Amino acid sequence: MAVRQSEIKKHIGIHPLTGALGAEITGVNLAEPLDDETLAEIHHALLDNLVIFFRDQHISPEQQIAFAGRFGELHIHPYIPNLEGYPEILQLQSADDGPGHAGHVAAADVIHGPDLRGEATEDLCAACC
Repeated sequence: MAVRQSEIKKHIGIHPLTGALGAEITGVNLAEPLDDETLAEIHHALLDNLVIFFRDQHISPEQQIAFAGRFGELHIHPYIPNLEGYPEILQLQSADDGPGHAGHVAAADVIHGPDLRGEATEDLCAACC
């Protein structure tokens, strides 16, 4: 049975960033285990906004992988360099002072997103799972 967005109790803040897509999620600490209701709200926000951001998250690579894994099997990219020791986390880099400086990227399923630990979220525009 599908759950309508209006039937979900709000545990998080969803703040649209543009008219077409993108939202910032607030009120959640990704370093802590999330209950199923909060995870469902995040999932709905991703489906509704296509791109979601979590700012100022201070999580370990293990916590990032655990969070992303709640959305499905993680995709390990065969060519893009990963974070050493963590093949589930892509590492995208450009010049440190360049406009495309991206830092690390989480890879969940086939959807890739900014580093959930809060690094370089300002400059990277990608889906965050």
